[in-house]
Amino acid sequence: MKTSKNIKNFTKIAMLLFTIFCAVKFHQTTAVKAQITVEANDSLINGGNRVLNQMLLNTNPYDADTGYLFAQANVGKPILAAISPDSVIGDINIVMRGDWIYYPNNLDGYTLYRIKTDGSGRQKLNNDCSGYIHVSGDWIYYRNCNDVGKLYRTKTDGSDRQKFNDDKSRDINVIDDWIYYSNISDGHKLYRIKTDGSGKQKLNEEQSSSISVSNDWIYYIANFKDLYAIKTDGSDRQKLSDDVMGIKASDDQIFYLSASDYMKLYTMKTDGSGKQKLNDDQSGYIHVSGDWIYYSNQSDGYKLYKIKTDGSGRQKLNDDRSWNINVLGEQIYYFNDSNGGIFYRINTDGSDRQKLSDD
Repeated sequence: MKTSKNIKNFTKIAMLLFTIFCAVKFHQTTAVKAQITVEANDSLINGGNRVLNQMLLNTNPYDADTGYLFAQANVGKPILAAISPDSVIGDINIVMRGDWIYYPNNLDGYTLYRIKTDGSGRQKLNNDCSGYIHVSGDWIYYRNCNDVGKLYRTKTDGSDRQKFNDDKSRDINVIDDWIYYSNISDGHKLYRIKTDGSGKQKLNEEQSSSISVSNDWIYYIANFKDLYAIKTDGSDRQKLSDDVMGIKASDDQIFYLSASDYMKLYTMKTDGSGKQKLNDDQSGYIHVSGDWIYYSNQSDGYKLYKIKTDGSGRQKLNDDRSWNINVLGEQIYYFNDSNGGIFYRINTDGSDRQKLSDD
């Protein structure tokens, strides 16, 4: 009887940890909260706080402004956990421009590096903890987590580093001459500003996360699981779904992880119609390129998989614990957690796996 009770509670705790873990791994950028109740005298709860803290990386109290996490476990009471990726890197973009690949080096404090596409000429470009990297013209825009997440920019050769705004910013998208972002300094509201620093504008009045911009529309999550669409000028706001944890918009489709179906991959039209389940894998780090979706499959040890946008052709591509997946041309770039988080790449058909650096 006691064994059965422990198994039941272990399953509940495992699901809580997975929900929180995937929220971070899938760039869920508003605090995610979850709770379960365990029975008094359950042996599993002894040390439960330690288990949660190991999974959540630290024991700081949660604060909605700074993004520190909070976790507690008390016998006979709910386990409550909340986490916001302000305490980690929210989104690690890897960007290719010409012969150069720009990326944050997670083995050097997420400082900004570049390396040539043939693997030569690696250079360190700054000393800032850099997230949400975007290249536009001669500039690299990024979130400086050493300066409470304010938006910075630097030239593509690392010169002329500048602070771009005084807003704590995340979920940054750079589209043409506009930068769209969630403004933590104003309650995570959706903002835009031109790449020259002019035209700053608030676009909505609600917490906004997991921002994705496509075809003059901005898609974002509010209230942890509600999907909205709004035009890039802030008009015509529409609710599309109430079951979404992370999104990628691509042309006339939105690919998302289901909040109610344990992070399985789904798709819908950009008007909210035509919802379709694509896989039975607990998925993260989805990246859409052409007719394929690439993702980290938690159901198979976070290994790299791909599946067609219609749900067919599912394939396993490697045996590495793969995260921060980015597809550039015919190659997939990722960090290999099976080898200390080192930067790797592999062809989109799973061939020619290469390590790009040792540090």
